[in-house]
Amino acid sequence: MEIESTTDFISGLPLTEEMKGNFSGIGKEFIEDFYPWGKQDPTLYEGDIQLFGDKNAILNNSYRWPNAIIPYEIADDYTPDQRTVIAYSMEQYRLNTCIQFVPRTSEENYIRILKKGTGCNNLVGMINQGAQDLSLDDNCINENSPGTVLHELMHAAGFFHEHTRPDRDEFVRIDFDNTITDFKSAFNKSKASEVTTLGIPYDYGKKKVCNVNI
Repeated sequence: MEIESTTDFISGLPLTEEMKGNFSGIGKEFIEDFYPWGKQDPTLYEGDIQLFGDKNAILNNSYRWPNAIIPYEIADDYTPDQRTVIAYSMEQYRLNTCIQFVPRTSEENYIRILKKGTGCNNLVGMINQGAQDLSLDDNCINENSPGTVLHELMHAAGFFHEHTRPDRDEFVRIDFDNTITDFKSAFNKSKASEVTTLGIPYDYGKKKVCNVNI
């Protein structure tokens, strides 16, 4: 199975300088209604996941990034402010997890961050087919609400949404009558044979929890 990849990608400079910047202004003013659902695609799995093969593939070590290092290229049409938000989000992974996003050198498998015009979406984990596109359009990136970028980077790292984990009902109740019609399937649970919780308790504050109608 081949993955679709944008052919007119023009790589910009890596975020090396932005990583050295001042992030003090990022995420300080929470915007309650900044959830880019208007740019989500109800035909994608859970609204923002590009599926590749079976979901349980992510349980296979071959779909995990070697040494938790994720090489990236970023398109050249992001503004300085947008680049800073993306750099901030990557830095949070370096500071708080074992995962690191690093500029690509010659790695065969890597993510390409670009504006595809399809909203905010991504594949889950390393697909082992070369470049894989991570779509971050303009309305996905806001310095006051960097959670959307953090969210999509977490998909790249190999995580599905927290609210779809098999034991979800032990922790939250989904009011399906209050969900957006086109996105009802985004609240279906995964099967225990398809995903792993890694033995971690349900995280109510996780960036992978959908922020509406739960």
